[in-house]
Amino acid sequence: MVSYSAMSEDQFLCSICLGVFTNPATIPCGHTFCKSCLEGDWNSSGDYAVCAVCNMRFTPTPTILVNIVLRDLVESFKGASRCGGSTVDIPTVAPGEVSCDACLGYGMTKAVKTCLVCVSSYCPEHEVVHNARFSRHQLVRPLANLEKRMCSNHERLLERYCRTDKTMLCAGCDTHPEPAHQVVSMQVEFLAQKAQLTEAHGKVKEKLKATRKEAEQFNSSFHHCKDVATSQIRFVNGFRLDLVSKVGQICERYNIEARRRVDEMKSTASRRRRVLEDNITALTSRDAELERLIGSSDSFAFLNILPSLPSALPDGVGEQCSINIPPDLLGNLLYTFMKDMNKLAKMGNLSTNGYAAPAD
Repeated sequence: MVSYSAMSEDQFLCSICLGVFTNPATIPCGHTFCKSCLEGDWNSSGDYAVCAVCNMRFTPTPTILVNIVLRDLVESFKGASRCGGSTVDIPTVAPGEVSCDACLGYGMTKAVKTCLVCVSSYCPEHEVVHNARFSRHQLVRPLANLEKRMCSNHERLLERYCRTDKTMLCAGCDTHPEPAHQVVSMQVEFLAQKAQLTEAHGKVKEKLKATRKEAEQFNSSFHHCKDVATSQIRFVNGFRLDLVSKVGQICERYNIEARRRVDEMKSTASRRRRVLEDNITALTSRDAELERLIGSSDSFAFLNILPSLPSALPDGVGEQCSINIPPDLLGNLLYTFMKDMNKLAKMGNLSTNGYAAPAD
């Protein structure tokens, strides 16, 4: 088993970029370099290739392949360097910044330049070492994810933008000729799109402000509507209880008055009934006597009794007996009911805007 503590960073440094191997590639002489460094160095050497360490010449140029075992070993060493040791340096790279690819462990420093040939970024210290060996390499501001920023066909930085196809191009791409294709620099398109987004952002903020205001008004109206509805519910419930109480009181007074009048009618009817019975008895006796006299054939007896007969008949019933419904009590009940019903008609109708609209 490999002991990473026995290894040092110097064992994993590329002799071309002097940084830790990135995708290490071993050539036939046995020396190892970063794959991108080797490709950049051999692309300028013509039909043959030369080892940067032992100067061995290779004709034709060998195929550059990544040493998978060494690559995994380098990655493992990097992980061990980050996790090993009792003290850990605090990273000096802030979020969003590019770190130096030649530094190891938690002591990584911020990169100040990115090499488009080596496809690596360097801190000030490693930039000096890189420039001393590769003065013709193109350095630009630090770029993160540089592999994704390179043209896959020409291995050059994507710096142009085709507005027609909405694709990014490098300076070597010629498949988007003008005027059929509108090609501009990526920075120009960036500023134009950023200006459009800034304008759109302003409109969104205005819309958001207006929507929030509308939401506040709606919430306020909703609570107002809720309060009105609650008040109306309380009124209707109170109206129902009050109406029931009033109807009960009026009906009770009506029943008392009706019973009193029925009692008076019973007393009057009892008196009148006795008078009628006495009159019936007297009239029955008079009727029998008159029938007897009318049927008599004795003129002397008829004329002798006639002066003793009463000349007037019994009085009979002097007044009618009836039950009178007290209309004043029923009138009060109807008036009270209609008065409270008018209050219900004047209550407002609830609307979706939260305000109580007056009833028609």
